[in-house]
Parts: sequence; structure tokens; C-alpha cells
Amino acid sequence: MRRYVIELTAAFLVYGVSLVLSSYLVGYHDLGVNEALWAALVPMPSTILVAWVIWRNLKLMDEMQRRVQAESLALALAITALITFNYGFLEGAGFPRQSAFWVWPIMGTSWIFAQIIVKRRY
Repeated sequence: MRRYVIELTAAFLVYGVSLVLSSYLVGYHDLGVNEALWAALVPMPSTILVAWVIWRNLKLMDEMQRRVQAESLALALAITALITFNYGFLEGAGFPRQSAFWVWPIMGTSWIFAQIIVKRRY
């Protein structure tokens, strides 16, 4: 578990640095369309790294840990779907449109809370 936390923290740090760099390049430099596109994609490899670290950790877990994670992810998916889908109804009533960028933070936060709930059962 300690190794996973270190790897995930490192991957998120790489993501954070690449996100700041991308935002800086796109926001503060007069880039052409192609350059802006490439600058906007700078964080993409680090998001793949984060996903790989999570996937690798899931493969290394024992059956019980995998079951907890599977149940937690299922619950997090349901929570995320409920929040995002129902907010869509509110948008129809005049609420401001939200970016898809909110989906992952909602999913990640839901996953954390779902793990707490599921782990209490075992």
C-alpha cells in the first residue's frame, strides 16, 4: 500500500506540473491553433500515468481488496451518475452549464467515500 501511495502521489505531482505548464502556455502566450492544441494536450500523458498506477495497483491486490475496490467503484459510479445526470435536469431549468471536467473530481471523491462505506461492511 505504501508503494501505491508513493507512486500515485508522484503521478499526481507530474499531472499537477503538466497542468500548470499547459495552463500557462495556453493562457499567457499567443499561440497558433496547432501550438495551442499541443499545449492543451501536455497533461494527457500524466493522466495516462495516473490511470496506469491505479490499474497496476488493482492487479496486485488480493481478492478481498479487489472486491472492496469493485464495490467502491460501482457505488462511486452510481453516485457520480446521479449527481451529473440530475444536474443536467437543473441545467434545463436555467442552472449554468458545467464542464465535463467536473466528472472526475466527483468520481474520485465518491470513490474515497464509497471505500469508507464498503470497508466498514468487512
